[in-house]
Amino acid sequence: MLVAVERFTTGANAHNLRGLANAYVLACENDQPSIAERYRMRLLGELDRSVRGRAAAFRACMLHVA
Repeated sequence: MLVAVERFTTGANAHNLRGLANAYVLACENDQPSIAERYRMRLLGELDRSVRGRAAAFRACMLHVA
């Protein structure tokens, strides 16, 4: 999950995703599992939203090419 944040995020959303990833790691390191789980779920939701947005943009681009 953290690799996905670093490799596949760009633009304005990257800052938000990196912040969530860092908060998740810190919660894990500080033995705060419930807080870590909250950040993990938020991070996964944001990653999913980001991927869906890119897929929609790609489909729209391909419609203009065809």
